[in-house]
Amino acid sequence: MLLIIGKGVIRPDRRDAFIAAAREQIVETRKEPGCIAYDFYESQTEPNTFVFNERWASKEAIDFHFQTPHIKKFMSVLPSCVAEPPVIEVVEVAKIGPLGG
Repeated sequence: MLLIIGKGVIRPDRRDAFIAAAREQIVETRKEPGCIAYDFYESQTEPNTFVFNERWASKEAIDFHFQTPHIKKFMSVLPSCVAEPPVIEVVEVAKIGPLGG
């Protein structure tokens, strides 16, 4: 499994446009083969900072994701919304389980 953690600071004047575009593509992304989980959250300590939390079955599933019309549409909106370049990390998971287990 692969995790993608993406963090972006959004311009306050483009916040609503960003949220609308993110929500629209999330609905479609969750239907994709290989998408285990996909969501985004707003930081409670850093204003206008959003974090995407994604879980994917494989690199191939991620590659497919970036070819879909909904992510291309989102990526066309994103540059006008970000206040600084986003930070995107990919984590390869060997094992996952409950805390303390």
